[in-house]
This record gives sequence, structure tokens and C-alpha cells, in this order.
Amino acid sequence: MAKEGIALKHSGDYAGAEAKFRSALAADPNNSLAHYGLGWLLIEQGKAAGDKAKIDEGIKELQAFKAAAQADQALLQKRLRDTDGALRRLGVKVSSTSGKRRVYRQARRSGPTCPCGADWSGLEGKQVVTYTLAVPGGAPGAGR
Repeated sequence: MAKEGIALKHSGDYAGAEAKFRSALAADPNNSLAHYGLGWLLIEQGKAAGDKAKIDEGIKELQAFKAAAQADQALLQKRLRDTDGALRRLGVKVSSTSGKRRVYRQARRSGPTCPCGADWSGLEGKQVVTYTLAVPGGAPGAGR
């Protein structure tokens, strides 16, 4: 619902956007995207109409967004740490440098070496998978 609210706001349907944001918040009071969208929408409307009450409500919504976003970030950091542990148990080397997490796996034996059933025959000791996850603000202690 919050994403629909963003789309409505961008199309100029402020009443529809506000309804979507408020519906999203009724369903989940910690929905950071809904707080963000509603906050900026109210501030824009308040500035256009000279309505200080709407601006104040918008500021409160942005403060709620900040709190919800910080909670989301804490949960994300926990999930990243849990994922690191799971990857290590699967034999995946995980390292973290300057706010990015690099994960790669080296083939250790012939045949299927992961639950996905990938056949890594002939790739022993070679790097076979690499990806990088951006970690907001770095992840203190992550990947260690």
C-alpha cells in the first residue's frame, strides 16, 4: 500500500496517496515507507496551504520514519550476521571490508557441493560464486 501511495503522490493524487499511506500505517504502524511518504506529503500540502498543523504532523511522521528505519536497520544487521553464520556453516568464506560484504565459495570437491545441486566437477579450489552486498554504514563486527 505504501508503494501505491508513493506512485499516487508522484502522479499528483495527494488525497489518494494520503489514504494509501494511512491504510498502510493502520495495517503496520512501523511501516517506514508509509511514515516517510505521509510525512513528506503532509509537509508539501501544509506548505502549499500555509497549514502549520499539517507541517507539524508531517514532521512527526518523519520522526516516526526515522525510528522505524533505525529499527529496520538493526533487524537487517542481525539478519546479515545470521546469514554470515549460515554461509560459514555451508563452507562459504565471508569477509567484510569498508561497508561491503563479499561472499565467495571455493569448490572443495568434485560433484554437487551445495544444496542447489550445482555440479562443480573440475572446479576444485577455484572461486565459483562472488557477490557483494552493500552494508549501510558498514557493519561493525560483521563478517568476522
